[in-house]
Amino acid sequence: MGTKWYNTQEPEVEELLADPILHAVLARDRITLNDVKKVIASYKQTNRHQKTLELTSE
Repeated sequence: MGTKWYNTQEPEVEELLADPILHAVLARDRITLNDVKKVIASYKQTNRHQKTLELTSE
């Protein structure tokens, strides 16, 4: 993970998922990278569905 985003913007999710410190924390907690990716995908799906509901209820 580089410092290209330092003090300018938040890192991309893929940059965070590539971070070795994150990998160490996940391993300590017995969580896999795939588990995290599933949660992210689930959030995206739920959020997409919620936005659709908001648009149709107006």
